[in-house]
Amino acid sequence: MTAVALVIGGLGVAAGPAAAAACDPTIPEVGSLDGGGGPDVPVGMPDLDELDVNYSAADQRNLKRADLTALNIPARFGAAMTTIDTDRDGCSELIVGAPGETAEGERGAFVVLKGSDTGLTTAGAVLETAPTAGDGFGATLASASRYIAAQPWTDSTVDLWVGAPNRTVRGVVGAGAVDHYVFDNTGSLSLLGTLTAYSLGGKLYKGAHFGAALNARGINTVAIGAPGDTVGGHGNAGSVWQFRLTDGGFPTQVKHWTQNSKGFPGAAETGDRFGYSLAGATTLLVGTPYEDIGKATNTGMVTAITASGKVTNYTQDSPGVPGADETGDHFGAALTTGTWLSCQEVSTVAVGVPGENIGSTKDAGSVVLMPSKGCAGALLTQGRGKPLGGLAETGDAVGSALTVLRGRDDFDEDVRDRLVIGAPGESVGSAAGAGVVAVRGDHTVTTYTYAGSSSPHRKYGAVLAVPGGGYMYSN
Repeated sequence: MTAVALVIGGLGVAAGPAAAAACDPTIPEVGSLDGGGGPDVPVGMPDLDELDVNYSAADQRNLKRADLTALNIPARFGAAMTTIDTDRDGCSELIVGAPGETAEGERGAFVVLKGSDTGLTTAGAVLETAPTAGDGFGATLASASRYIAAQPWTDSTVDLWVGAPNRTVRGVVGAGAVDHYVFDNTGSLSLLGTLTAYSLGGKLYKGAHFGAALNARGINTVAIGAPGDTVGGHGNAGSVWQFRLTDGGFPTQVKHWTQNSKGFPGAAETGDRFGYSLAGATTLLVGTPYEDIGKATNTGMVTAITASGKVTNYTQDSPGVPGADETGDHFGAALTTGTWLSCQEVSTVAVGVPGENIGSTKDAGSVVLMPSKGCAGALLTQGRGKPLGGLAETGDAVGSALTVLRGRDDFDEDVRDRLVIGAPGESVGSAAGAGVVAVRGDHTVTTYTYAGSSSPHRKYGAVLAVPGGGYMYSN
């Protein structure tokens, strides 16, 4: 691993907000890169090798891979991001994946950019590079804090899982792997181990892409998607692995699910891509955006797996779910959970439907808020008088990426979360497909667009930062 201090524009920081609250080590922030200012909104643009940080204090700053030349970061900088406080100083770090150009055989990497009182800083940045080339290392990221309830959070360990979904494992091309890193309570990084389908007791299949989706928001539980897995001879049917962690951070109580597993409605079919997206805590949510429903191809489905093992499939034809099953909707392409305004103190699932047609407008996209605990479902779309405002246009792809702004680990769910929605196909002025990010808060929608100067600027909102999970051991 490499650590360096960089100076940009005469400062040791990447031009953070002018007035930010100090980092407070007594508060376990998640997502605030500048201390007590609230969670910030990083947006990755891997096609440009750039990212934007939209600070809660209303400042917006752009960071390019070219600004970090001393680190020698590979291509596709910004392909994945997660925010978590790795050194327990009260400011979150931004961990950024750069999986490189696979066709060129680049060795992927991730870089840890530190948060500070003045915002994101490049001083002391840490780079970790893949051991092998072309494996997509850094294509996905997930993080979580692991600590005992009776101990202060500053004594916690931070776990980081880094997907390498194209890695060759035991000679099987594209089987995929996930490298598990830990940060000790000083922020020092080390590799704990590597997870594969084989190490978890399963079989390796060519092109399974184990690690193409990650979720670490469960209580002491991690889930890994392998959407290209072969099931019963069906290629790209997909599967999901889930396990708990021992005190030392190693997997135990391993479970492996496919759509052919006992108790699962439906069946594994070629091209379903079960495990394409993952979310949830007590209940694991699995997106299958290429699922065919009747004659509607690639309409999509979401599977909920409770802690007790109950399995339920949801589509847009399910009772209470807004919309209808239509060809090309890709319901479940993105998932997140949060306590939304419409259901205060009720955790709700948000489902991205980027291929949804709005009237005659094709692929405008939408977000479905699933019904739960007496709260009716809702359909978030663009258009005059609609929940997201603006105009629904062809190819906007609203809901391609989703995340949530929490601010801190909210175990009793008494804080309202804000939903962040990517629409990477949105036109901005005369720039077709430039992209936009919308944050839905207290009856308002705040939008962000590209802060840099590169041209063309496309697909803004295709990559959003996932906040690190927090969980306590029961022992």
